[in-house]
Amino acid sequence: MSAAAARRTGEEPAPLDELVRRARLLVVDGDGQRAQALVAALGDDYQVDIAAQPAQALAAAAEILPDLVLLDAGIEGGAPALCQRLRAQPESSETPLLVITEAGDELAPLDALQAGAADFVARPVHPGVLRARVGAHVTIRRQAELLRDWVFIDELTGVCNRRYFDERLACEWARAVRVGGQLGLLRIDLDCFAAYNQHHGAAQGDECLRRVATLLRTSLKRPGDLVARFNGGEFICLLPDTDLEGGLDLAHRLGLAVRALGIEHAQSGVAPVLTVSMGLATKPVDVVGSVALLLSESSAQLQVCKARGRNQSSGAELDDL
Repeated sequence: MSAAAARRTGEEPAPLDELVRRARLLVVDGDGQRAQALVAALGDDYQVDIAAQPAQALAAAAEILPDLVLLDAGIEGGAPALCQRLRAQPESSETPLLVITEAGDELAPLDALQAGAADFVARPVHPGVLRARVGAHVTIRRQAELLRDWVFIDELTGVCNRRYFDERLACEWARAVRVGGQLGLLRIDLDCFAAYNQHHGAAQGDECLRRVATLLRTSLKRPGDLVARFNGGEFICLLPDTDLEGGLDLAHRLGLAVRALGIEHAQSGVAPVLTVSMGLATKPVDVVGSVALLLSESSAQLQVCKARGRNQSSGAELDDL
C-alpha cells in the first residue's frame, strides 16, 4: 500500500522494506511450467499472478495494477510489441517491465529496452539475480510513489489534492470506457463556508475542513473510491463502478453524517449546524460521453442543489442529457 493509499484508508504508511515485500508481480509466459519456475525463483516475498497471452496480460495489468511485470521475450507477438501496448495503456504506462531473454540472444534485450522495458534477465535464470533485479526495480518504484504522495496530498486536510484527482479520474475514465463500466463523480460543497470562515476565523475554518475531510475519507469503504479536496470548501469523490442510485444513496448517508458532526454554523441560513450540498454525475454502462461532460454535469447538479436551498443532493446520468 502506497503512502497515499494509506492516508485514504486512515492507516499509517508501512516502512519501505515492508512495502517492497508486499509488492504484486505479473508473470507473462505462454509456457506454464516456465512461468511456475519463475514464481518459485521469486520466493515468498511477493504476490504473483500469471498471464499466458498478451490479451490476458493487458487485462491483468489494468485490473490488478502490478508493481512489476516479468514477460518472456518469446511471448506471442514478441516482447517489444507487448511492452509498447503496456506502455500505451494508462494503468500500466509507468509499470516497470522486466524481460526474460534466452541465453546468447543479443538483440532481444535491446529490442525490449527500446520498446519500453526497464531491464532484462537472461536464461538460465539465477534465482538470486532475479530477486535482486526485481527488488531493485520495486524499491525504485516505491520510492517514486512515496515522493509522488507528498506532491499529491492536500497538506491541510490529508486527503488527495486536485492534481492527484485529475490523474486518477483520467485512468478510471479510460477503464470505464474500455470495459463499458460505470463511473460516478460526487461534488460536495460545504454550505455557506465563506460565512463560516468570516465569523469563526481561518483557524477554525481549517479545523472544520479537516473534520469533514476525515469523515469523507473514512466513509468511503471500497478500495477504488477516492476523496479529494477540489478547491476551498469543496470536495469531490471519485466512485468507480457506481450507478445513479448507488451514488445518491451514498450522498444521502454523507449528508446525514456531516450534520451529525454537530459543527455549529449560526451564519448558515440553512441549519444551525454545518451542512453540505452534493452534485452527482454518473456514466452508465456502455455510455461513452466524455470526462469533461461528467465533470461539468456534477458541477451543474451541485448548482441545482444550491438553487433549491442547499443541504441536499441532486444527480443525473450522462445518457439522460
